[in-house]
Amino acid sequence: MIGLIGAMAVEMEDLMNKVEDRRDITIGTDKFVTGKLFGKEAVLCVCGVGKVNAALCTQSMITRFAPEWVLNLGVAGAGEE
Repeated sequence: MIGLIGAMAVEMEDLMNKVEDRRDITIGTDKFVTGKLFGKEAVLCVCGVGKVNAALCTQSMITRFAPEWVLNLGVAGAGEE
């Protein structure tokens, strides 16, 4: 299983919409989506902005789902001008 987290919904919604056999699971304030993404078992979550939110979400993901690896996706502060 792979884990994917992103700070904002806009960063994750396209991937979440592609999850097959989708299950939504809430742990605390985090809402996880599990299922198959491009043929691989995956868990996805919108963690909220900031490194503390990312760390808490990642720990919850590891504890509950035990992914082989976790990838943090996002724009990393990029903005439009």
